[in-house]
Amino acid sequence: MERLLVLNLGNGNTQTGLPSIIAQLWDEATAQPMQMAGSLPAMPELARSMQQWQTLYFALYAHLGWRRIDTRSFEFDIDEADVTHISQAEFESVCQQLQICLNQWLNADGFQQIQRRIRTHLSPDDRIRIAIAAQDSSVLQLPWQLWQLLEDYPTAEIALSPAEYARSQPVGSQVKPERVSILAILGNSQGIDVEYDRQILSQLPHANIHWLVEPSSEQLQAQLWDGKWDMLFFAGHSSSQERGCMQINSTETLTIDRLKYGLKRAISNGLKLAIFNSCDGLGLAWDLADLRIPQTIVMRQPVPDRVAQAFLTTFLQTFAAGRSLYAAVREAREKLELLERDFPCATWLPVICQNPAEPAAVWADWYQAQSQTVALPPPIRSGSVPTQRTWWQSVWQSALSIAACSAIGTGLTLGAKTLGWLQPLELAAYDRLMQSRPIEPADPRLLIVTLTDDDVRAQRRQTASGSISDESLAKLLQILDRAQPSAIGLDIYRDFKTELPALKSQLANNDRLITICKRPDPRDDTVGVSPAPEVPPTAVGFSDFVQDYDGAVRRQLVAMNPTSTSQCQAGNALSTLLAMRYLADRQLPIEFSQQNVLRLGKLQIAPLAENAGGYYAQDAQGLQVMLNYRRTAQGIAQTVTLEQALSGELPVAAIKDRIILIGSVNPSSNDFWPTPFGSGFAQQQPGVFVHAQMVSQMLGAVANERPLLYPVTLPQAIAISIVTAIGGGAIACVRNRYYRWLLLGGAAIAIYGVAGLGLTGGVWLPVGMQLLSLTGTWLLVSGSRSAIVPLPIWSQKNSRIDN
Repeated sequence: MERLLVLNLGNGNTQTGLPSIIAQLWDEATAQPMQMAGSLPAMPELARSMQQWQTLYFALYAHLGWRRIDTRSFEFDIDEADVTHISQAEFESVCQQLQICLNQWLNADGFQQIQRRIRTHLSPDDRIRIAIAAQDSSVLQLPWQLWQLLEDYPTAEIALSPAEYARSQPVGSQVKPERVSILAILGNSQGIDVEYDRQILSQLPHANIHWLVEPSSEQLQAQLWDGKWDMLFFAGHSSSQERGCMQINSTETLTIDRLKYGLKRAISNGLKLAIFNSCDGLGLAWDLADLRIPQTIVMRQPVPDRVAQAFLTTFLQTFAAGRSLYAAVREAREKLELLERDFPCATWLPVICQNPAEPAAVWADWYQAQSQTVALPPPIRSGSVPTQRTWWQSVWQSALSIAACSAIGTGLTLGAKTLGWLQPLELAAYDRLMQSRPIEPADPRLLIVTLTDDDVRAQRRQTASGSISDESLAKLLQILDRAQPSAIGLDIYRDFKTELPALKSQLANNDRLITICKRPDPRDDTVGVSPAPEVPPTAVGFSDFVQDYDGAVRRQLVAMNPTSTSQCQAGNALSTLLAMRYLADRQLPIEFSQQNVLRLGKLQIAPLAENAGGYYAQDAQGLQVMLNYRRTAQGIAQTVTLEQALSGELPVAAIKDRIILIGSVNPSSNDFWPTPFGSGFAQQQPGVFVHAQMVSQMLGAVANERPLLYPVTLPQAIAISIVTAIGGGAIACVRNRYYRWLLLGGAAIAIYGVAGLGLTGGVWLPVGMQLLSLTGTWLLVSGSRSAIVPLPIWSQKNSRIDN
């Protein structure tokens, strides 16, 4: 049975209490509701928990690309000293506290009498719509989906509702069209991927979609006035800080009030649902509710791009498949739990805004289904007998079919590779393989001294320049130098002079010390960062990383020719110089050849070719190699804090003959990098750890014969694709359908497994190219029914699964 619970909370808020609450329970069998009254007490702790949650939410996600007009326009009272070092665990603790506070409030005696009566009339099998109305907007901003009632009723979903509502008055003919009409607005897409939203909508069945890509206000108004729409969709930037507004193009930002009459006409003509797949849309929803739109779906807070796309995908698929709007929203919202490791509280964001006077939307009610005629195969004429072929003729024809389809499949794969379409798949498979490799021990040749939050605060009390004071740095270098390390790498920018004689002497004369500078970047930093003035040029390495299209660091930049305009003239990376110092102490030969090949002992480091492996049009300047990360359980190397190092807790044995890296792990340093092990907030690695991985790779390749990682060349990749294409064609020739699918799945698993073994052995095999060649040729051959050979081993006479 379908039930509607309208919960009008009336006046008041969490600070003053809600003294007059009216609950009405409707069902489809009766015309009159059951009405109940109750109240809720004041609970300031809930308001404080909500404010704290919002503050940490914005701070935790500040580095993400939000679908918001201007992320700098938030006006929350945030103390930077309090939020720059928040952890995901701390945020989750605040989330749990907020949930506890909300349910304690809802379990108050004045509200319990409503809950008890509701539960006596509801069944867990009922389809329950809960509409919550309140005069104070802060009450509606609470995370109502955390109400314990929803846990007990798995088919219930909560919507927000205006305190006053009425049905819209339709005009004109209300005859169902043959297809669902959708007005889709793709607004300003700077910093976000609205094309993904477009792809999702384009897959909807029985739908006519009219696209407005960054339209002008006049174009949007014309479509609202002249068209008859079932659904309005917007993807782009929006905000509700002062009132709801959306950015329809790079220069125009509109409020609902400026579209008032056009939206009224669209609602009268049958507009039933508006979806704003954008940030902070409650203001837009409230303004639309005043125009009596039946339903709106918005995000209650700023939303990351991935969360918005994942919700839209599941919701539209489920809604168009026949589920009610409420059931589809709940399923799509709860599936966001899969992303909450990277995006905590993703399940809190989507919300329905419902006009209780309107029925819940159902996709199938929006169009008139047409009967379909099924074409029957032509009858076999009397007396005709199919031509019989010999087994060898079938084999020969199958071989020709496999050869032709393999050529086509390989050609399509090569085309996809050439156009760069396979790069996201290849890099995603590469990351997954890297994450699944065996655990290795930490590198005993390295020691990392980290600057933590506490260390940074301590340095701020001593000096205003840099993240480490001159006094602390001088003392640290003296302690390390006395223990005779092999090399010291200072991964901290120092483009200023020091007035401290002890530090000046260390910087100028310590032959074990390597410092850093930053080379210019044509896109982000055209100047770069200068090295420390006291350090000789031979003791300076650049700190730059090369990032792939998704921001991840998968390659190591070993060396690069300096430019005349750069403040950073270093030709070798910090990691390269540290490895060279370590190997020079052990009398191993080191030289650069004219072919830009670095020789370290017997090891040769050759440059990475452009478009090698799964790459497409990557920046291949300088001497680059793939970074063969060491997957460890406790970190790449032994790690101590600056405080521990300065206190004298480190024994000489922990420093002697080791490479020491000094760098910050404080989140406010902005020196955190996505890697194949993850790009989420808690998975990014500090820059000093990435440098350590690079040093470890070079030393391991020389001393332990741990292989460097090289992708296969393009000719090798094409040859591998041809082999997998032939295999896919051969599998498609198996007559038995069950075995065909079983062999195809086994071949795909084998490709993945061989690629994993290859990665461990130092070879990057293109998984995406192989899978596309395999499945593409399999589909091409399977589509040609004359190519199927009745192989005796796998054929089952008179079987239901034979084709």
